Amino acid sequence: MASSPPMDRALINPLHDGAAADDSATEITAKSAQRVLRNFHVLAAAFSLNHGCVTALVALAASELGPSLGNTTLFVLYACYTLSAAFLSNGLVARLGAKRTLVLSLGLYCVYVASYAVAFFTPIDNVVIVGAAVGGVAAGCLWPAQGVFFARSAEAYADAASISQKAATALLGAHFSAAYLVGEVGMKLLASAFEPGGPLFVAYSCIAVGAALTVARFVDDVSGDTTPPPPFAESATAALRLFRRSALCRLLVPTNLCFGLAAAYLNGSFLSAVVAAGMGERAVGAV
Repeated sequence: MASSPPMDRALINPLHDGAAADDSATEITAKSAQRVLRNFHVLAAAFSLNHGCVTALVALAASELGPSLGNTTLFVLYACYTLSAAFLSNGLVARLGAKRTLVLSLGLYCVYVASYAVAFFTPIDNVVIVGAAVGGVAAGCLWPAQGVFFARSAEAYADAASISQKAATALLGAHFSAAYLVGEVGMKLLASAFEPGGPLFVAYSCIAVGAALTVARFVDDVSGDTTPPPPFAESATAALRLFRRSALCRLLVPTNLCFGLAAAYLNGSFLSAVVAAGMGERAVGAV
């Protein structure tokens, strides 16, 4: 039997093959963009729940622990926060990467949250001071790591979705802000829905641990700059060098100082001496 003559490739519609290839490429690009966005959504939701537990307990510190111990824990928390952000976070993120620093920081946040439950069920009240120190170190590293993860996610989404970096940053920023607001407000309202005390502190601990494990298990790291990190001593003193060189950085000090004093007054005095005393402890979370 004679074989059929080969088909003349000039008779094949080039538009048909091109359209198929374009459709396949578009589908792959869309799936890649969805994957990046889904990964970021998981991180945003877990981050917000974990951090919401911490901020809820910060608001309850003075009313639940008493003015003296409560304000001491807040001082230790914010002091360690400042020192960690200034001298530890830069080098840690550069060496561990964004995701591992996030997991570590969220895990250390759990220590702070759980210290309230330990203090409630045992006579070791001062354990919350240790928890505050650990939580402060965690907070100082958590936000820089979140910033790196956010920037890399926005860059990856912009490439996958074929949109501008500015548009991707705005989109992911809106999504993270919404998740953060829901997580923080939701955890504070939980303190108003239930009587503050041991069971509530245990619930917060479980939520915080579950959120940290979610990031560890279900969030993928986002690749970025592979440049070897500088020596740790150089990273640790970067904030001091910036403060010396930048007049803008020095001018921001009064603003941050005022914010710190206002936050300390709100959490350490107003919520316990005014809200809890006049409206009851369950109103603290709602306020």
